[in-house]
Amino acid sequence: MVDKDTVECEFIDYGSISNVQRVHLYDITNEHRSIPYQTRLCSLYGLELIEDDTDGEMIDTLEEMTSTKTLIAQLISVEKDIPHVVLFDTTGEDDIEINKEIGKLVTHYKLKPMLPEPQQSIDALLTYVERDGTFYVQKVGPAYAILQELMSDINEYYSKQMTTAQDFISQPQVGESVCAKYDGLWYRATIQEVISDKKKFVVFFKDYGNKSTVSSSQLRRIPADVEHAHTLPMQAVPCLLHELSGWNDDVGVEAAQLINSEHPYILTTIESATEDRPALVQLTQKNLNVNTHLLSIYESSKQSNADTGTSDVTDTETFASSVSASNTDNLEVETPSDTLPELPGTPSDTPPGTPPDSPTSDCVSVSAQGDTAAVGGADIAAMHDLSQAGAGDYVVQQLQSLKIQNVNQCQTGFVRPPEVNEFWDVFVTTTNEPNHFVVIPLSEIDDLNQLIENLHQNFKDSKPVEGFEPQSGDLCAGLSCADGFWYRVMVLDGRIDDKLKVLFVDYGNYDFIDVTHLRPLSEEYTQLKLQAVRAGLYNLEPAVGNIWTKEAKKYFIDLCNEKKLVAKIREVDRDKNLLSAGPSVWFELYDTTYSVDISIDLELINKGHAKYSNPDLSY
Repeated sequence: MVDKDTVECEFIDYGSISNVQRVHLYDITNEHRSIPYQTRLCSLYGLELIEDDTDGEMIDTLEEMTSTKTLIAQLISVEKDIPHVVLFDTTGEDDIEINKEIGKLVTHYKLKPMLPEPQQSIDALLTYVERDGTFYVQKVGPAYAILQELMSDINEYYSKQMTTAQDFISQPQVGESVCAKYDGLWYRATIQEVISDKKKFVVFFKDYGNKSTVSSSQLRRIPADVEHAHTLPMQAVPCLLHELSGWNDDVGVEAAQLINSEHPYILTTIESATEDRPALVQLTQKNLNVNTHLLSIYESSKQSNADTGTSDVTDTETFASSVSASNTDNLEVETPSDTLPELPGTPSDTPPGTPPDSPTSDCVSVSAQGDTAAVGGADIAAMHDLSQAGAGDYVVQQLQSLKIQNVNQCQTGFVRPPEVNEFWDVFVTTTNEPNHFVVIPLSEIDDLNQLIENLHQNFKDSKPVEGFEPQSGDLCAGLSCADGFWYRVMVLDGRIDDKLKVLFVDYGNYDFIDVTHLRPLSEEYTQLKLQAVRAGLYNLEPAVGNIWTKEAKKYFIDLCNEKKLVAKIREVDRDKNLLSAGPSVWFELYDTTYSVDISIDLELINKGHAKYSNPDLSY
């Protein structure tokens, strides 16, 4: 009983407990008493009880994984009328063993780096010292070994595997756990602050104790495939040195010199942590008592300042209150290098995909306006060079006025770019200049390759269809004279003898194809969205004047063409598509195939080819 008007009740058909007012209690009729109770107290087999789950992490996780879900229970044994079971969640694509997942939490709970009780000691590594005198330490033990393995795995993941859009974080939030780059390496971190006016994020490296201000390109999701990455508790533990009565720059400089990742200190707890401050500890190493050593420096500095009439000393009272204060002056800011690493190779004199001077077969050379490269084909890994079939004539000529016919029958229309601030894996197929090029989404590459293969197999031995006269706007199958493959094409206005001008709707380049090499497109080939998307680099313009130089275009082609890149969406025009004049999406572009991510935008700027249109919008 809680009080005379309220009682604590267990709901025997659900297992929950709640306080209920007496006036809301009624007798159960005999009819309802005949139905057996619908809940049964059970125990997860093979798990030991953690009584000191102070933050409720395991209970919260168990509730999240099981509450309101239909699960399968495997009965292992019954002890004292309590069934011991293994639970399985089979509602998703992969079966999940609940016991195993909770077991991981139990294991990692034991890896929390708790400081010892007063007068007890552990081996600890000093990892960081705040300017306010807060020391961060790592407890030497099993957790430390797991952390080293974890760090190696995370950095190996991001060095050997090309970063994709799903690894980036579209809209980082305060409190979110991430991987952040610091001094060339990736570490687990928590976002503490969003500096919106600077497009930066303050992160706390929870395994080491330091902070840094980074850009969104220096943030990644914690890899799901890396063991322990999500479950290992944070390893940095804050503490204060016992009897160190004050702090100043001299003490701080000396304390920073004591950080050593190879030789641990003996940490002895003097007073346990309270709600207002971290634990008070003593650090010793061989013949060095860190507390006494730093105190002597503080006293000496204090005396020296008194003799000269100056003071940079933080007294005991101020020092104690500053420990929990947020001090942005303490932030260590990592500034990306202005000079990015040179890419392997140098731009050739002729950009990739430039149409040959003397076209062969029945190809008609289409004169390129500017430097243009274009690709397309059945296998992205060895992209067929459709540009040889006429990559030029990139400038859109009244496409929006086409009499669209069969294209409207395409079941899902055009590819739609993601929303603003989201990341997108793309492959650049046709390049003209930084403000106008064509990409296709990597997410549908397999489907596109399969479609092209099916088209080729279906039409490679086909004969011209009698009476078939393609009209402007028709979606057809067309044979590329460059590689002998069949592709989806749209007929445009323009004709040379019996050759019609076409747009390769899945790659964005143009060609003239003989009417006998065009076929009607059946419905099975219109299920996949038209893949090509016109794009431009956001907030970028030529370094001088309004026209991109030949050198700028060639360098852009070398940076982007036939590469898998990651785009961060900055602006989308939903009223435009492949048939419209100009880009429908503007984004920042990153090449993540190297050990250091390369910003295509910054590369163009650093080489003197481009500048920001609006410096206030730069990232």
